[in-house]
Amino acid sequence: MTSRLLAETGGRKLLAETESVCPVCLQRLEAQRVAEGNDVYLVKHCPPQHGLFKTIVWRGLESYRAWGARGSAYSEFGGTGSINARIGQRQPPWLA
Repeated sequence: MTSRLLAETGGRKLLAETESVCPVCLQRLEAQRVAEGNDVYLVKHCPPQHGLFKTIVWRGLESYRAWGARGSAYSEFGGTGSINARIGQRQPPWLA
């Protein structure tokens, strides 16, 4: 996935891989957060029907990095990826 989406977005800097949904059919998709200039975009591709989508999710790359460096409530519970993969482990309070 990484090389395909980055190639289609002109080789922007990959910040993270995540999941999203197609805004047309709501199919679950792999997605990426990519830096382009001073902004962060969510890039996803719905094959073959709906194509490539790119949506701005954060303005100001430095503030995005600072926010991520502080962590989140989820990180306190050992999560670094899909929350669904950790259902059997210690869960955040909003899932209990």
